[in-house]
Amino acid sequence: GINMKLKLIVFFFALVLLSTNIYSQGEAAVPFLVLQQSPQFTGAAQVGVAVPPIDPMGFYLNPAVLGETSKEFNFTTLFLPSKVDWLSFGRYEFSTFGLSLGYNFEKSFLDIPLSIGFGFIKNRFDYGEFVRMGPESPDPIGTFNPYDEFSSFSFGIGYEFYLYFSLGISTKKFKSLLRDSPMGETSGIGSAEGNAADYGFLISAPISKLFYNNFVFKVKDNWAMQPKTNISLGYSLTNIGDEISYIDQAQSDPIPRTARLGYNINLGFDLVENDFRFNLFDYYFIAEAEDILIKREEENDYKTEYQDWMGDISFGKHVIGLKGDDEVVVRKAHMFRFLETFTYSIGRFDGRGFYNRKSNGFVISTTGLSKYLSSNFDNDVIQFVADHISIEYYITTLFVDWWETDITGIGIILKNFSF
Repeated sequence: GINMKLKLIVFFFALVLLSTNIYSQGEAAVPFLVLQQSPQFTGAAQVGVAVPPIDPMGFYLNPAVLGETSKEFNFTTLFLPSKVDWLSFGRYEFSTFGLSLGYNFEKSFLDIPLSIGFGFIKNRFDYGEFVRMGPESPDPIGTFNPYDEFSSFSFGIGYEFYLYFSLGISTKKFKSLLRDSPMGETSGIGSAEGNAADYGFLISAPISKLFYNNFVFKVKDNWAMQPKTNISLGYSLTNIGDEISYIDQAQSDPIPRTARLGYNINLGFDLVENDFRFNLFDYYFIAEAEDILIKREEENDYKTEYQDWMGDISFGKHVIGLKGDDEVVVRKAHMFRFLETFTYSIGRFDGRGFYNRKSNGFVISTTGLSKYLSSNFDNDVIQFVADHISIEYYITTLFVDWWETDITGIGIILKNFSF
């Protein structure tokens, strides 16, 4: 009957669609809240806690990222031109939309090394159409469409004092509708709503700026090559909220409170001539550990409880050793960015229900072309576009060589405005 189908939806989504094996951690509800929303970082193993500030929607898993992206980005938006066919089943559809606002006060008359950013993301996961049957007959009496959705508002602030220090907070409202009418003797309709909060910090060390900012080697005429090195460390605690229930309050479940700890190492080269700077190449190595902070106490009638802020994450084993296990997922990714135009990402994640899952992604940006044109043509419009406007196209595949999920997205970025 339909009740069994609905149970299968919840079970299948939690155990297979997300492949996070949350239920082994303690039967968390609304597992869709743990999904990375950025197509670019989804292609990089779904990293998100210490990511480079190059992506419009990179702040979902750590709102502190807004403190860094707001140094350059004034307005960004991301949308998916078509819904995502989750796991290529032809039934489950995923969509997301987001935007952010940012301002760098160092570029204003105040001239202080402070930046602030605001972000919004709306996500929806549709399970397809289901047939509704009457209580006494298997004959169809209608249809309904179960779904999960959330809206998230984020704020981040960054300050530079030798290092870049960023803090962030998010608040999100979510709804999960698994049935839209009562069934049998139950009075609830099978829906749940709730609120959650996220917190995060990010510390970035601009190694090259601190220790060899003036180191360049001449290439030709007035052109010079300048190496750069940056290291970031991030932590976030997401989905902090009350337990929810669909029908019976006595059978409530916790939402997936999640801790993430990771780092990002960036190496690259810039081509410089006076005030003109063009990034030739960037390489990013990103690694992070993720733990859903829910445990069931066998000695206390399997009652769920939340772990502390680090859970089972071990800095040595998981973050440095990069070894996943039954409790902690370890994600690691390589990103290669060429000429501010092409970015290729490849990632792997392992642990807590995963076995060496892979992802990859490709980004095409207009930034490199517009910068090249502006350096070769003395045109005010081209110069304005090069300084302030970028359009990016994302192509990502999650679960490579498994149930592949393809995601495409478009990002629009307005940047480097000062008022």
